[in-house]
Amino acid sequence: MRKPRSNGFVLVWAIVAMTALMAMASLAVDYANVQMVKTQLRRTADAAARYAARQLNLNAALDAAQASAAEQIVNGIPYPVQAGDVATGNWTGSTFTAGGSPLNAVKISISCDAAHGNRVPLMFGRVLGKSFCNVTASAIATYTSNPDGAFVGYSSVTIQNNALITSFNSTIDNNPNQTNYKLNGMVASNGPVTGANNSVIKGGVTLGPSGSVNFPYTGTKLIQTLTPPTLPAWSPGTNPAGTPSVYTVIGNATLPGGTYWFTTLNVTGTLNFSGPATVYINGNANISGNFLAYNNLAANLRVYQYGANLFGDSNGNDTDIIADVWAPNATLTAKNNLTFQGRGFFNVITIKNNANLYYDETFGDPVGGQTIKTVK
Repeated sequence: MRKPRSNGFVLVWAIVAMTALMAMASLAVDYANVQMVKTQLRRTADAAARYAARQLNLNAALDAAQASAAEQIVNGIPYPVQAGDVATGNWTGSTFTAGGSPLNAVKISISCDAAHGNRVPLMFGRVLGKSFCNVTASAIATYTSNPDGAFVGYSSVTIQNNALITSFNSTIDNNPNQTNYKLNGMVASNGPVTGANNSVIKGGVTLGPSGSVNFPYTGTKLIQTLTPPTLPAWSPGTNPAGTPSVYTVIGNATLPGGTYWFTTLNVTGTLNFSGPATVYINGNANISGNFLAYNNLAANLRVYQYGANLFGDSNGNDTDIIADVWAPNATLTAKNNLTFQGRGFFNVITIKNNANLYYDETFGDPVGGQTIKTVK
């Protein structure tokens, strides 16, 4: 006669089944709770980074981050930002450097953990020997104080024959042309803005009190004194890859990303960069060829030019520039078929024949003011 199964065997299987059920419950309930806290933490990091970035110029990033986070509920309590959670520094291209210069970014790194006293409890995970879960989140926000204007000639702007000044957004479409543009271009000057023969600004103009405009425009005319931006100090260092300070490109050249110091830059061919770059020029930038930022994003190529020098070429033909150029004492000049994608601050702009100037809206409102962006 077969012996009946022992009750102990059945009990073992019951325990195994119960453990499996508890594991499934933990996966469903605890996982959902952890994901909810993670969402709360990310939201708090984003808000704190943006609010802190607004206070960078007041050296109050930590206080701002703490005030912002205190208004956010994470895991049932206001989040307690600590000094070590906040780092200020520099954001260039896609890299954050804590303590870097110029100071333009805040990184918030926050956690639900034992150090902050807010670990996420696990209801069913305890059965499996795990009572708490740590959750982390981070965000980086940048601050930019924008000068007025998309394309500025502080003393004068003269653009003749078939010019289009307009805007685009490089995060949406980084290949602007005469059919897909937006309407937020701007030309600005403390002096005369002069255009002729089928030239139009698809956007507004900003003029100093003594400024004037005879250029057709579609947006608003603002009257306010335009103040040139302050450039960083000229403090030359060693260029990447041994690039000389007097540099000439006749054919095609690609330089690595980094910081460059030139006393003269001559480009008759095509100069590209393989990463984000900052270029300082204390002399002429003779550009009659193509001067292009990494990935064709103007924000990846910031140019500072010093002195009453030349940027461009008065005899240049078929010139493409993709950059963010700060040259408030220099003259931008081109003869035929200039395409300038990005932003430019000059003392004088003189362009002839078939110019297309596309302001990248990712630089913020061309009227100026603060631009705060979450970049990571």
